[in-house]
Amino acid sequence: MKTSLRKTLITTTAATLSLVSIGMIAVVAYLQLGLSQAQLEGDEKLITESLESKGKILSSSHALALKGFVDAMAMSDVRDLVTRAVEEDRSVIYGLFLDADLNPWAYQAPNASEGADAWNALGIDDDFLEDESGYRKLRLFEQEIWEFSQKVELEDEVVGTIRYGLSTEPMKLELDRARAESEAALRQTLIILVVLGGGMLLLGTFITLRQATRITK
Repeated sequence: MKTSLRKTLITTTAATLSLVSIGMIAVVAYLQLGLSQAQLEGDEKLITESLESKGKILSSSHALALKGFVDAMAMSDVRDLVTRAVEEDRSVIYGLFLDADLNPWAYQAPNASEGADAWNALGIDDDFLEDESGYRKLRLFEQEIWEFSQKVELEDEVVGTIRYGLSTEPMKLELDRARAESEAALRQTLIILVVLGGGMLLLGTFITLRQATRITK
């Protein structure tokens, strides 16, 4: 009788503590998962906006700088500007300045050494010159690229366009890093919850065992 009563007390307490622990872990894990997802979405938005902002600023600022160079017919200065922009930033895959007649004054890209017509690989025609500013996604040089362009105008006349292609690889690496950090934080939280839940179960069972022993005595 005493043994049966003690077993019943222990079993009931252990079951109750188990349910409480499981419920606590489930609730906290659900909340943590929601927070991690929200944080990850925020990181993805910031990283994406950072790349877009970088491309827009680069194309628009260089469009302003090129006005003086084009007005002075300083082709070497145009080439230097575009070349530096590409060589000094690994995320900038190519740069191209075309005048109003689609003549390339400057073209810096992985295929630039293939000849004067290498820039045709970008698939640009007269229609692109009509855009005040442009943005398009394309796949070139075995990677995904976001291209940003801006018209260059002198006295309300379009004299050319400047365009830069930015690789999305750095953005993808940042997104992968953010996802990995979010998943690691979630795993760590779950491990802590499981350990705490297991500790509570063991402690509760031990206390119940002592109390059951006293009661049955």
